Amino acid sequence: MRSIRLILPALALVLLGSCTALQRIAGGGPPAWAGQYTIERDEWGVPYIHGESDAAVAFGLGYAQAEDDFQRLEEAVMYAIGRAANLYGEVALLNDLVVRAFEIPRLAREEYAREPRERQRVWDAFVAGINHYLATHPEERPRLIGRFEPWHLFALARVVPVGTVIDGVVLGRVGADAATLPGGAPAIASFDTALANAAQGGERASLAFALAPSRTAGGLPLLLHSLHQSYSAPVRPYEAHLQSDEGWQVSGYTMLGTPVIRAGHTRSHAWAHTGSGSDTHDAWLLRFDNPEDPLAWRWNGEWRRAELFTDTIPVNTTSGVEGRPYTFLRTEYGPVVARLDDGTAVAVQIARMQEGGSLQQWYAMNRATSLEEFRGALAHTALVALNTLYADTAGSIYYVHGNAVPRRANGIDPSRPLDGASAASAWDGYHRLEELPELLDPASGWIQSAGGTPFLATASGYNLSRDSYPPYMAPEGDTPRAQRARSILAGRDDWTLEDMEAVAFDVEVPTAQTAIRRLIDEYEQRGAVDPWGVLPLDDVIHRLREWDHHASVDSPEMTWFVTWQERLRSPTAGGNREWPLTDALVWALERIERQWETTDVPWGRINRLERPGARETGDSAGVALPGGPAWTGSLFGSAPETPGYGGRRTAAAGVAWSSVVDLGPQVRSRSVVVYGQSGRPASPHFFDQARLLAQGRMKLAVDSAGRAGR
Repeated sequence: MRSIRLILPALALVLLGSCTALQRIAGGGPPAWAGQYTIERDEWGVPYIHGESDAAVAFGLGYAQAEDDFQRLEEAVMYAIGRAANLYGEVALLNDLVVRAFEIPRLAREEYAREPRERQRVWDAFVAGINHYLATHPEERPRLIGRFEPWHLFALARVVPVGTVIDGVVLGRVGADAATLPGGAPAIASFDTALANAAQGGERASLAFALAPSRTAGGLPLLLHSLHQSYSAPVRPYEAHLQSDEGWQVSGYTMLGTPVIRAGHTRSHAWAHTGSGSDTHDAWLLRFDNPEDPLAWRWNGEWRRAELFTDTIPVNTTSGVEGRPYTFLRTEYGPVVARLDDGTAVAVQIARMQEGGSLQQWYAMNRATSLEEFRGALAHTALVALNTLYADTAGSIYYVHGNAVPRRANGIDPSRPLDGASAASAWDGYHRLEELPELLDPASGWIQSAGGTPFLATASGYNLSRDSYPPYMAPEGDTPRAQRARSILAGRDDWTLEDMEAVAFDVEVPTAQTAIRRLIDEYEQRGAVDPWGVLPLDDVIHRLREWDHHASVDSPEMTWFVTWQERLRSPTAGGNREWPLTDALVWALERIERQWETTDVPWGRINRLERPGARETGDSAGVALPGGPAWTGSLFGSAPETPGYGGRRTAAAGVAWSSVVDLGPQVRSRSVVVYGQSGRPASPHFFDQARLLAQGRMKLAVDSAGRAGR
């Protein structure tokens, strides 16, 4: 067996005093990888995995993920392959129906079978690592999946969560009176006219900045990445450092069940992903009105025929598991999922659902050693709804908006359901990388991506032109968070790694200034005609005038501001009142007082990060988080979206992983992940990084060569 090296010299004094602080896990398993890998963990439990080959490293990564969070890993696979009802019964059946309608198990198996043997070994090794963990830990009892298979990875890469909205079609939401589809297939979605008419896209909260050497104090490129997601998401970021003797050397985050790093850094470059508004899916209205053939639908002046297929879904019931056969309907436009009326049904398709390719693309991005090779990986255009921001040790910074973007005919508006009878509505392959909005080394020296348009990604005068691209490629507008990013980045040319870390935790609320000014204007106008009516607001208005517009944990003003704005943004608020702003503030204050018996409630009492199971670690009360929702413009994102116990509200979404990278001769990086590295409540790493997040700090992250940052 290869000997295990101490990889963290800067932490040696911390670790030498405890034989358990640095865990060493011996390599083993199938003959192909026995003795070829080692796993070492730092003081935060983050694994450093070394192997003689890429396959050996993947084996170690699969083992480490299972060791840290097997239950959630198994759960993610169950849902991805359409087996959730096998365990949870009827409550999970709609998930499995959606998975089977898209034929994800078949597509995943076929994609794995198409892989060259060299890559198959990597995928095989990853799942072998998971299975080896189970074989050597008989106390770990799988609830459903006793043996993992390589095709599961490609199913996970195609996950379509229940609740996904495609041009007004809500997958997995079916009314009790939903009509069956042509051929007797069950409906697995509903059509919501309001959602179909809503603006394209939605709130995209992740952010990333890239700085060229001309903008940094040390003359070295810097990259910041802050991944935002729901804290109840079925999979969470998983941090790892990988080093293969075959050249796969990368650090960053992935997701449970993913065998490659999704974003991070190597010795030569760093990259980040943010959510893209590029239109990557469509719905088509199909007319099934042929009196002689119920499966025929109109297309381009003729008839095409949908194809019925069946699949059996195991469902857990009170009398045991029963296999239920279901009929589904496929077309060239994807599965038929809902019926609108007697003659019209809806088919939907998602970019790269058929072809796949995301794992292969990330693997190539992991192994790239230059911008040319990195763009060569991006040219696979297999990543759905993701932008990419990049910086390298050669001094280049680069941004591309979107990746897998279906090509549509001129004049087609894919933000609405399309006419399936028109041949012009069909996709014509995918746009090539060079056809997407790309920005390379702008003279401004910086690029930001914060949920907004790519046409304001850098300083004025150096941006791309919106007129050069079809509207569906980048339909986003500007956002408060992007505006805040530009104002911060434009004013300095002496940035350091420590400055970037501080910016990741910036909690200024730029939207407050204008909103509160309008509130005060209305308050004064109302006071002139109804002084008694505004008297209860006098103290609150005074304190809002004096507020520093920071989303600090000790700020009652942030509590008032968010609750007030939520009321104004609510469709039930009513828009015909004479004094809408002050009325909404009164409503917000009354709501806060009902819940807390006072209005003087600090933001940190409402916006608390909690984790199920944390009671076993002594962290049952959670930690108070600063920051705010994306619409506030706070760069450090956290949003209390769900009610908690006793009328409290807990942080439901926000920063899930954040990293800053200094791309010098020896790459330095710092990072933090929400909660902690482990998903096991008894582990010291179950909630330890939550405290870092709350304090606005990152931990030392090991670079891709296995050295600690200086």
